[in-house]
Amino acid sequence: MNTNQWYRLDNAAKIFPTISRIENSATYRLAITLIEEIDPDILQKSVDQTLTRYPTLAVWLRRGYFWYFFENNENQLLIETETRTPCGHIDPIYNNGYLMKVFYFGKRISVETHHSLSDGSGAIEFIKTLTYTYLKMSGKEVDPGDEILLPDEIPSRYESEDSFHKYYQPCERQPIKEEDAFMIRGTVFKPFGNHVDTGVVDVQEIRKLAKSNGVTITTYLVARLIRSVYEESMQFGLYTEPIKIAVPVNLRGIFPSKTLRNFFSVVHVVVKPDESMEFADLLKSIQAQLVEKTKKESLYPKIADHVESERFFLSRFIPLGLKNIILRFAYRRYGTKVKTATISNLGRVAFPDSVSQWVDRMEVVFYPSTGSPLNLGISSVNDKMSISISRCIVEPGITKRFFRGLSKEDGIHVKIYSNEWEAFHEKL
Repeated sequence: MNTNQWYRLDNAAKIFPTISRIENSATYRLAITLIEEIDPDILQKSVDQTLTRYPTLAVWLRRGYFWYFFENNENQLLIETETRTPCGHIDPIYNNGYLMKVFYFGKRISVETHHSLSDGSGAIEFIKTLTYTYLKMSGKEVDPGDEILLPDEIPSRYESEDSFHKYYQPCERQPIKEEDAFMIRGTVFKPFGNHVDTGVVDVQEIRKLAKSNGVTITTYLVARLIRSVYEESMQFGLYTEPIKIAVPVNLRGIFPSKTLRNFFSVVHVVVKPDESMEFADLLKSIQAQLVEKTKKESLYPKIADHVESERFFLSRFIPLGLKNIILRFAYRRYGTKVKTATISNLGRVAFPDSVSQWVDRMEVVFYPSTGSPLNLGISSVNDKMSISISRCIVEPGITKRFFRGLSKEDGIHVKIYSNEWEAFHEKL
C-alpha cells in the first residue's frame, strides 16, 4: 500500500467520528469463541498477516478543513488481553492510530470496529479471515473454500468503493416527519460501562417457532423486544409514544455490491402502545412493515437522502468544526430521538467445515449509549444463535422479560451468560 494513500469516508461513515465519545462509542464487537484456548503469540502474527488483506481497516482518521479522511496506517495493530467493558471508546492516540481493536480472553477472539470503518457485514469478512489464519498458523488443517478471503490475495477495487454513490438514483419523495419514539429510561452506569447478557439458542428451534407463526426470525425477536419494553415500562399508560425499533438492513443483499465499507440502511418498525398488545397482532404488523420497508423501491429514497445531503452545495464549503456541530444536532434530533432500541441481526456466518469444527459460537455486541441505552445484536454459526443484549443502565427488567418470554412463553431453551459488568460496577 502506498504510504501516501488516502480516501474519503463513505457516505454512512461521515457521522460517526462526529458523534463518537465515551458515552457513545460508535464501536461494535464481533467475537468468535473457539474450542481451544487462544495463543496470544499466534494471534498477534495472525492479525499482522490478516490486516494486509484489508487496507480499508488499516488506516488513520485524519482531520481536513472540510471533512475527515482516511490515510493508510503501517503501524502494528497490537492485540490486547480483555480487561474492559465491550464496545468501549477507541482513542487512536493510544492504539497506534487504529480505529479497531483485537482482544483475546480464554477461547475467545474479539474484534471491535469503529463504525466509520465498516458495517457488520464488512467486519465479518475480517474476522473470518483472522479465524482461518489463526487456525492455520496453529497447525490445523483448514481449507478456506469459497467463503473466506485469503491474506495473500490482492484486494479487489470493488471492496473499497462507496456503494451509496454507485447505487444512488434521484427520486421524488414526500418529506416525512419522524415522530419521537418512546425512550428507554434508566440509571446510567458510573463509570460508564456496557453490561452484556447473551442468550444462546438452537437456530433450528427458533426458526421452527418463527415459521409456525408465519414470520422471519428477525420479526419474531423484534416482537419479543417490543413486548418486553411495553410490559416493563408502558403497560400502565404512563407513556403514549410509539415504540420504534431500528433494524439495520444489509444493502448487499439487495444491490450487487462487494464493498467492505459501510453499505446499510436503517428501517424503523413502529408500534403504538395498546392495552391488549396481542403478540399475534404484533407479529403480523412487524412482518408487514419489514417486508414493505425493505423493498428495493423503498430503499432508493433512503440512499438518495444520504447522498443528496452529502452533495448539498453548501456542505462542501462549511468548515469541519461548524459541520460537526450541525451533524451532532441532526443525530440527536433525527437519529437518537426517533428510536427506542436497535436490533442488528447479522444472520448466519458461513465457515467451511474444516474451520467450523474448531468454532463453538459467534456473537455480535451492538454499542449502547446514554441516548439509546439498550440494543440487541444477533448472529449464528454452527446452528447456535447468540442474542446479545447490551445496556449501559443498571435496570435489567427489559432483558429479563425478553429472555423469560423466549424461555417460559415460547418454550425455547436459552443458555445465558454475562460479562458481569453489573456485578463489577456494584463493587465500585
